[in-house]
Amino acid sequence: MEDIFVPSDIKLNVNIAPESGATMDDFDFSVEVFTSPVRALTFKKEDTVRVDENNYFVPLHTGDLPPGRITIRTIAFIPDPDMPNGIKRDAKKIETDYNIVY
Repeated sequence: MEDIFVPSDIKLNVNIAPESGATMDDFDFSVEVFTSPVRALTFKKEDTVRVDENNYFVPLHTGDLPPGRITIRTIAFIPDPDMPNGIKRDAKKIETDYNIVY
């Protein structure tokens, strides 16, 4: 586990690879970053920075979260004609190896 001290700015890479073979450029998504259930930061696709068609990063200031291990929850909104509204939601939770320390 790597300790990240406040105040630091970090980039968290996000890579969502749906089974459909679509790239991240093809669908909307949101990213929630938190260290505890009490405080979370939510980023929409337009709040992230595109690296390439399959990678985006979330710019994060560590002072915006309480101390603790950084966890990321992503929700991809993937076009799927078999779903009633034409969109399949795919949620994932990833625990990082980063720990915010004050």
